[in-house]
Amino acid sequence: MLSEKIRHVMLENDTQGQTEPSSSSEPQQPDEPPPPPGGIYYHYTSRELAQEISISGEIRPSSDGYVYLTDVLYQIGWQATDSLALPSTKAEVAIPVEVERGVAWGGTITSLRNPGGSFSRRGGGQQWIIAGPVNIAPYPWTWMELEEP
Repeated sequence: MLSEKIRHVMLENDTQGQTEPSSSSEPQQPDEPPPPPGGIYYHYTSRELAQEISISGEIRPSSDGYVYLTDVLYQIGWQATDSLALPSTKAEVAIPVEVERGVAWGGTITSLRNPGGSFSRRGGGQQWIIAGPVNIAPYPWTWMELEEP
């Protein structure tokens, strides 16, 4: 079950402090981290959009045709919003997504700047992309509500 897998991955990451390399035979790019253990990625969104995802049963791609995921489980919403440089969506919910194949390394996220040059979002998070839409398991599936500062 997905929720058991998530708990196992979280416990594994807490006890080891690092992600173990994947046993995948696919070559890794030099700066590409290994896929997360158990194939669990996270999609961050607002509560409103999370409800739409729940109703439709899928995460719909952005205008460029991709769904953006990360292998990091943030606990606080502003950390996800800042690290992932979310331009207009406030990260309120993390949706775990189990993906076995078709995910590509999207690189380290660059910062967003305001017109005056100051940082709007610092970026620095890791992103993975998949040509969408991404089907999610039918209810009950796990939303993880993020803490507010």
